[in-house]
Amino acid sequence: MGYHKIVFFLVILFISKLQALSISVTGATAFVQDATTTTNLTINAGLAMPDNCESTDNINTCNSCTGKTLTSGGKTFPAPCNEASIYSNLVLTISVASDKTDINGLVVSASKSATYSDTKFSTAVPDTTVNGKSYSFSASWGTLISEITSSDSGSGTFNITDCSTNCGGTRTFYFGPIKDSAYVEKIAVTINLSIINSSTSAELNSITRALTGACPLTVNGGLTTAYSSYGLCYYEIIPGDEKVYIADNIPGWGSSPKEPDTGLKLSSVVMFYAEQDEGVSALDTLKKIQNNSPKASLEITDSSTDPLGEYKISDLSNDKSYCFMSALKDITGNIQYFMDVQQINTLSPAVSDTDLESLTFSKFCAQPSEVIGVLGDKNCFIATATFGSSLHPYLNVLRKFRDTFLIQHSWGKKFIKWYYQNGPIGAKWINENPQIKPVMQVLLLPLIAGAYVFNEYFTLLVVTLLVTLFIYYFYRLKKGSRASFFFFICILVLNFPVTSSAQDEGVSDDEFMEATEKPTETIPETAVESAPNEPPYTKTEDQLAAEKMKEASRSKAIEIPLSEVKAEVKGHNSVVDKKKDNGVPIAIDDNKNESYRIHHPDAAKGLYLIDQNTGRYYYKIGKKSQKNQTTSVRFGMVDPPNISASREDGSNFVFTDMYGEGGLPFLQVDYEWQPFTTFGKMGFNLGMGFFTASGNGKYTNSTVDAKYGSAREHFTFIGAPLSAGVLYRLELTNRQWFVPFVNGGLSYYGLAEIRDDGKKPKIVGSPAGYAGGGLMLNITAWDRSIAFTMDNEYGINNMWLTAEYKLIQSFNEDLDISSNVFNIGISVDY
Repeated sequence: MGYHKIVFFLVILFISKLQALSISVTGATAFVQDATTTTNLTINAGLAMPDNCESTDNINTCNSCTGKTLTSGGKTFPAPCNEASIYSNLVLTISVASDKTDINGLVVSASKSATYSDTKFSTAVPDTTVNGKSYSFSASWGTLISEITSSDSGSGTFNITDCSTNCGGTRTFYFGPIKDSAYVEKIAVTINLSIINSSTSAELNSITRALTGACPLTVNGGLTTAYSSYGLCYYEIIPGDEKVYIADNIPGWGSSPKEPDTGLKLSSVVMFYAEQDEGVSALDTLKKIQNNSPKASLEITDSSTDPLGEYKISDLSNDKSYCFMSALKDITGNIQYFMDVQQINTLSPAVSDTDLESLTFSKFCAQPSEVIGVLGDKNCFIATATFGSSLHPYLNVLRKFRDTFLIQHSWGKKFIKWYYQNGPIGAKWINENPQIKPVMQVLLLPLIAGAYVFNEYFTLLVVTLLVTLFIYYFYRLKKGSRASFFFFICILVLNFPVTSSAQDEGVSDDEFMEATEKPTETIPETAVESAPNEPPYTKTEDQLAAEKMKEASRSKAIEIPLSEVKAEVKGHNSVVDKKKDNGVPIAIDDNKNESYRIHHPDAAKGLYLIDQNTGRYYYKIGKKSQKNQTTSVRFGMVDPPNISASREDGSNFVFTDMYGEGGLPFLQVDYEWQPFTTFGKMGFNLGMGFFTASGNGKYTNSTVDAKYGSAREHFTFIGAPLSAGVLYRLELTNRQWFVPFVNGGLSYYGLAEIRDDGKKPKIVGSPAGYAGGGLMLNITAWDRSIAFTMDNEYGINNMWLTAEYKLIQSFNEDLDISSNVFNIGISVDY
């Protein structure tokens, strides 16, 4: 059995052991079985005003959050409650399915101690027996609480119906099959118990745990920090989009979120709320909140600086005002400590209702409002069916193209007639399938961009095409003519200051790296270019092949023809023994200026001379390879888009109101193909870019916006332009130091705003045109050996430091992304 099989078997065995003993519980607020020690069980039991439950059946918990109230000191306030409350007659039943086979028929009993004989439960909790492998424990909560609290660390016994202090906490008892006065299998039950009752003698308990008294109010100061409390002493409600946010909260519990009477952990803040009717004050709206009002639960953390796990309340309706009252829930489910909005803390004087009206209770209320970004009111629609409105400006572009061009030709008239006959069918299908509209946007927007260029720049377009074709064919078909030669010389003179120093000195591209005596036999111009340094060399495929050839000649005595690989050895002052091609030794005397050609594996790589005095190797360097593809990566800044959005009242806000005034970081990646290299380089380029910004959304309701400013919803704006165009580089030599270039074409800007609240992002698009130019600095011209290595080893002809300026002109006034772009980066020819 393999190692992995053993591990798998052990895992299965472990899981089966965990699953061997299972426990189920009824008659409790909640329960959790320990994942590792399955005989440990935790039960949460909360009792809050059970006499407020509408019905009880002694089997299931009851919901006491039914809108009942308490009255004290002339104030009426929500009663503490529990949506799964226990009560005195509710029977707790714990059923166990064991994995033991030797317990059938044993007696099941319970005690307060892990040692059975020490503190056995009274006969009020009768013993049961094991049936096969199953057994259970059952007791009413009234009886069980009496058993587990008797003589409990001096706390005494309290009655479930009459508890005014120390009403709960954590208690533990045990039960299981008994044999020889000991547990054969022991189930440890930990109970988290919290009791809030409403009997007359315990009214103090119910009232003090009903109100937090945590938000002291002063007539002149409004809401302030707390003195001592167990709730949120202060908070402000901020509107959002179908939600509200809790701001500036001060937790009364500090860093220990525990209920002071029971010591149990507080689990959540419960925000009850009610709609505020027009003309009704915030205080009156807060007074009508009950314990069965709509609510949201927010988890309490153990951090005093960040007390809540969530600070927003969702699933509200926009343009409705809501007021919020906080309460606390502990781990047993008891909801208590409602915020006292009618009286300040007892440490301060009471405030009359008249004075309360003037306080800042409006901060507990807010009106959710739609929040949008600058793309919030934008639609990317063109045709009426596909793009939603016959008044959209894109349609004007199509109409102008129809009226100025299509209708002037017979085939255009036929197309218009066909479209009017069949267009309504397509429009109906699009309206019935709105999910297809984004696809139609992608298909139609390039046509709109083309129609716009044709409408507005027809003459310029025609002239540009004619000039481009004239230059290309003139210099391709008339190459060598006097006129083209004269034009070439003029351009060359103008470009003279930016050509390489090698050209200034009159050294051609195919000169040798070092001036030497050429061999008698001409080396082919296609000889592979190699680095002009001494061995060892960077091994290329040719070198490896030559080494293999050399090894083969050594091992198998294969002679290589002199016409294929030759090297000249000369200039040595002593007699050197060599062999002729037939293997016969010869002597070469340098004093007689004798020389002899021998085999050398690097001859195929362009080696033509070895200087015996210096040991220097001389190579024939061919012309630099011609490449016609380029990839560029550039970084820069782009101006903020000139986009605005409208509020409900017609007022506007612009991009910079949300995202700031500064330029936006911009990344651009371009691919170029230059098929025309007769005079400079002319070709086509494809590009894609990316820029982004972040900020907070804006309310569409101008009144809400004036009160709160920017919304809490965070937006991320993304722009992703795609471009296609033509370019020209005034590059006349391979090692030209500086190369100016110009480019131009069309772009399509994909624009998106992504929200942090999970709502659907807004995605639109806008066509544009661009024109630009810049300067390229040839990095590889600084060191010819590096340039050679990059060309020979990596296929890189030139590497450039590029600076570009580009002007973007939007074709859509509603989504105006016109801007100036300046960027710098690296371009690579290959």
